[in-house]
Amino acid sequence: MVDVTKGLRDAGYIALGMGVMAFQKSQVRRVEWTKQFETQRKQVEAQAVEAKDQLGKLVKGVEERWEPVLKQFEARLDEIEKRLPDQAATVVKQAREFQADLVQRLNPNAA
Repeated sequence: MVDVTKGLRDAGYIALGMGVMAFQKSQVRRVEWTKQFETQRKQVEAQAVEAKDQLGKLVKGVEERWEPVLKQFEARLDEIEKRLPDQAATVVKQAREFQADLVQRLNPNAA
């Protein structure tokens, strides 16, 4: 009977020891995964910042290329507006003001 009790006690200790080791191993994995996740999160954030910077440069380049074209177009509209009858000129002026307001609302940084 003593041997059976000792055998059961030893089996219990072994099971308990294996449970503790499994718990410790899971804690180590959790820490490893947390570090890995943090590293990947930082990489994604860096890529997002880089993509945002590149997009900003692209938008600025497009704006710089279109600015002379838009100025020339605005100048021609000014000339046409001067030649229109008063009522038509008023409608065109209102449309241009609406367009300028809309551009300002969509892009507050626009001049």
